Amino acid sequence: MKKRFIFLPIILSTLLLSSCSFHDYFVTRLTSITVTDETRYYAAGDTYLNEAELTIIGKYNNGKSKEFTIEDMESNSLVKGETSYNPAHPFAEAGTYQFIVKYDGVESTPIDINVLSEHKYVTSIKIDGPTELESKQNGSYTVAVSPSDYTTKLVITSSNENAFQIEETDTGFNAYALKAGNYNLIAQSKSSKDTTISDSIDVNVIASAPLVNMKQTYNDYVKNHVYNLSACPLSGEPRLLVIPIWLTDSSKYIKKDRENVRNDIEKVYFGTKNETGWNSVATYYNEESLGKISLKGTVANWYECGRSVNEIGQEKFDTAGLVKEAVNWYFANNPSDSRSNYDLDNDKYLDGVILIYAAPDYQQKGFEKYENLWAFTYWIQGTTVSNIVPNVFFWASYDFIYGSSTALKRTGSYYYNGDTNNCNLDAHTFIHEMGHVFGLDDYYDYGQQYDPAGGFSMQDYNVGGHDPYSVLSFGWADAYIPSESVTITISEFVKTHDLILLSEHYNSYDSPFDEYFLLELYSPNGLNEFDVEHRYCSRFPTGLNKAGIRLWHVDARLAKSLNGYSFSLAGSNVKTGNIKTAMSNTYYNESKIAEIKNYLSCLGAQYYDFNLLQLIRNNTSLTYQPRGDVKNSDLFRQGDSFNISSYSKQFKNATKFNNGDDIRWSFTVDKIELVNGIANATLTLTHQ
Repeated sequence: MKKRFIFLPIILSTLLLSSCSFHDYFVTRLTSITVTDETRYYAAGDTYLNEAELTIIGKYNNGKSKEFTIEDMESNSLVKGETSYNPAHPFAEAGTYQFIVKYDGVESTPIDINVLSEHKYVTSIKIDGPTELESKQNGSYTVAVSPSDYTTKLVITSSNENAFQIEETDTGFNAYALKAGNYNLIAQSKSSKDTTISDSIDVNVIASAPLVNMKQTYNDYVKNHVYNLSACPLSGEPRLLVIPIWLTDSSKYIKKDRENVRNDIEKVYFGTKNETGWNSVATYYNEESLGKISLKGTVANWYECGRSVNEIGQEKFDTAGLVKEAVNWYFANNPSDSRSNYDLDNDKYLDGVILIYAAPDYQQKGFEKYENLWAFTYWIQGTTVSNIVPNVFFWASYDFIYGSSTALKRTGSYYYNGDTNNCNLDAHTFIHEMGHVFGLDDYYDYGQQYDPAGGFSMQDYNVGGHDPYSVLSFGWADAYIPSESVTITISEFVKTHDLILLSEHYNSYDSPFDEYFLLELYSPNGLNEFDVEHRYCSRFPTGLNKAGIRLWHVDARLAKSLNGYSFSLAGSNVKTGNIKTAMSNTYYNESKIAEIKNYLSCLGAQYYDFNLLQLIRNNTSLTYQPRGDVKNSDLFRQGDSFNISSYSKQFKNATKFNNGDDIRWSFTVDKIELVNGIANATLTLTHQ
């Protein structure tokens, strides 16, 4: 209580000792007025307040401003020399006048008004500038007038006021086109007291679809993930550390010289197309990225880990612990090599660690009980330290690189889980898992009920090239993003990475982690060709042998962690942190809930039918729970059209995106043709 009585006198005494009054501290006062006159000319006989374009701004002692009108003023005056004039009356004669306004006891600084003896009128006008613009593009126009020292003000207009934003410049004006159409830009001025003179230019505004580069990628995504993840860099020359693992009983399965297998692993990862007979991991991703990434690395000598198949095959085996052990072994025994050589992005994590164990995988007869003997990618949780440590790693059997035609010859036993009937060494599984090392999810349904992505893409069933969403989110493709109806020609995706992205409210971050349509021109060549011509392992989807438009519905929106366990929908900006993709391609299945629960949407039951990546097929009877692999008839080919009223069954929300936006886009495939050996497709996109 004593402090309360002492405190007030201290405040009051401070105020009394200052040079300002108590009123000055707490009352808002007008301190200045600024007047601006935008009119360019006056002549004797003009009435000032009728002709003037005045801006009157008052500034207050609290730093705020207010705009006034002339009617707000308590008084105003017009003065020439010693003579005062009424500003509401005409100027009596030529000369320089001053104008002052007053409000709340504050006078403005005077402004000079120059009045001519008579008007100077424009005798001719000529506009010059572009006659064609893209919407959302700025055009610069010059206006030449005679006489060149004119003092009259030009009026710049458009035949449609909503078609352009117009800004005058010293030499003319800039016109920013807002929407497609044919318009007329007009410059006008007085040619006498009662008449005007003008010139115009016809401008054709073409609908635009700007090419947008993704500013956020999976590298940004994993760095901001709710869990402590890393991923292999997506450009440049990242280096992988590949360590073959020799077990105490590996000689039962690799009976010939184990260096044969080690050399084959090296070819599968970093070899040439001639060496593998199709692709290595490195050649595949160099082609898929259009040269943006060149994977390098080291295949170490065999690490004799001192464990048996029975030990490493158990589901609860500490695979992550073995990864750290093997990495430490490698660098301890190779002092001339440095961990920093394998950390391209300097995040204190190795770019990627690969362990290839010398034992058959669990699908082989007699190995069914060994659930850890499979191919998977995982992450070692923990914080970084001063030393560079492993995080993302891949674990797989050697037998994935061999088919029945090569296993016995290379290893001395019949264990295989690849297909070398049409190549020397099989990299399919390792390429798929490398997609995970880069950060991607699987696109198949872990409950094995439906086939939302259609089967034929590398992150679905290990075949063909990557889908366009994956390539876009790696930063290896740009997308045309129209905001209005437009006709666009794109080339085949596998060669050019041309893409069209359709959205109602695309994000401002240029992030692929959003909801939208993607349109690509699929073609049966490039990275698709091998799996078009050969059915992989006699059971996986075969690629389509026709060219056509594949339409993808992407819902890669993000979820943000609330407490580490529960999540809320968080939009598209990965840099908010503590995020993960909200949707998956796994559907709810009560009978399999124990094995699929970690792959369902983290947002709960109402999101279980929203797919991360769904192929919209050219079949009006299909639903958002499609079964079966993609077929040629699922492509949109020349003359085919898409509109939501016909294809609404393939969307959980019928005529709406998952986010609730109406689907207002439709398209027609006008033509598909070969131009200089590359397939092109012209599409008319309509936005209603």
